[in-house]
Amino acid sequence: MRLLENLSWHFRVRYSRAKLRLSGAKSGHGCLVSPKSRVIGPCVEFGDAVLIDSFCTVVGHSGSNVAVRVGDNAHLWPHVMLDSAQGSISIGSNVSIGSFTEIYGHGGCIIGDDRQIAGHCYIISTNHAFDDPDTPIRLQGSVSKGVVLEDDCWLGHAVTILDGVTVGRGSVIGACSVVTRNIPPFCIAVGNPARVVGSRTKPECAE
Repeated sequence: MRLLENLSWHFRVRYSRAKLRLSGAKSGHGCLVSPKSRVIGPCVEFGDAVLIDSFCTVVGHSGSNVAVRVGDNAHLWPHVMLDSAQGSISIGSNVSIGSFTEIYGHGGCIIGDDRQIAGHCYIISTNHAFDDPDTPIRLQGSVSKGVVLEDDCWLGHAVTILDGVTVGRGSVIGACSVVTRNIPPFCIAVGNPARVVGSRTKPECAE
């Protein structure tokens, strides 16, 4: 039985490498991509022991050398979408991204190490311009500042992170929160818009 399991694992790794080669993507040792997932574009790079679960989509079209980079020991659960959108997405090591989460890299999206991102989260690094009330919003273009999620943070279920936001190291964002401004390190934030309600290092700290 152990031999069959090892053969199955090696076959899955070989299949994943062949699939990634066809797309032009690069992968490290032991990277597994589900046959039911799609990797589109040549500007994608996966580290060692990355697991891409079923029905994920990774799109890496960009003028840069690497539009989407996923670090070692990362796990994308089913139905995750990563789209560089002519920008870039950089995901660190030991990151878990829950099912149905979508991440777009228009203005650049940097996700640090040891992050836990629950399912149905939405991270978008661009926004519509709407300063001119006399011009239809659809004609005013967009503004892309980028998003940074520092190391060792946890996003609860269905959190939305909007463009221009930095979430500090060690922070926790409560379920269904909409983050519209920076969150300091080691803070706990909840709500729409998200506000700081506590600190992991100073429990009495809140807005």
